[in-house]
Amino acid sequence: MNMNRSRSSLALSIAIALLSAQAASGQRSSPMGDPRVVRLHDGRNALDIVGDGGTGEVDIAVRENFNAHGHHVAIFFVRAPLDPGEARSPRAWQVVPFFGVHGDSLTADELFGTTEGADCTLRDLRVIAGSGGRPVTVVVGERELAGGYADSASVRFQYYELRVNRSESVGYPTYRFAPTRVVQAKGRYCDVDDAFQQELGLGGAGLVEWNGPR
Repeated sequence: MNMNRSRSSLALSIAIALLSAQAASGQRSSPMGDPRVVRLHDGRNALDIVGDGGTGEVDIAVRENFNAHGHHVAIFFVRAPLDPGEARSPRAWQVVPFFGVHGDSLTADELFGTTEGADCTLRDLRVIAGSGGRPVTVVVGERELAGGYADSASVRFQYYELRVNRSESVGYPTYRFAPTRVVQAKGRYCDVDDAFQQELGLGGAGLVEWNGPR
């Protein structure tokens, strides 16, 4: 009996120590609960964007500048009905652009591009897998340039969710990413990937491979 009590006390002490260490690390929990970050790599990445088990992908490539500011670009596709409200609508590969990037609800970017420097990445994204038939969520993190690429500055996270143009509204594609909410980082960072981890717990790789805090 005494041995069992000792083991219970030891287990309790270890649990308290682990919780204390986590609190001391200053890592903030994600507002999305326990999200699953989709690991991305250069080239073609299969991705269930719509969340219905259908075909989709995100293609990633590098744009070299032969200086410190080459960057990565990504384009999202779905193979889905051109008219989701029509049962016999033909399926086709369709671009899923980002709307509202420039503050205009009808202006879209079909390509997403990172912003990179020799010391830090200033703009990148995370793709969060949907669950229970839900589509993916994309979170774009962008750091202010401030005094230079190697400085620490404020970081802004823009959340995007998939929208389906079932009403066939003019000017919008069948599928698009629409901005839903903004989260402002509490700290200041040089590398936006460090902000993803410390502020949201989304430390998985985006378009740029992340090797931990710098």
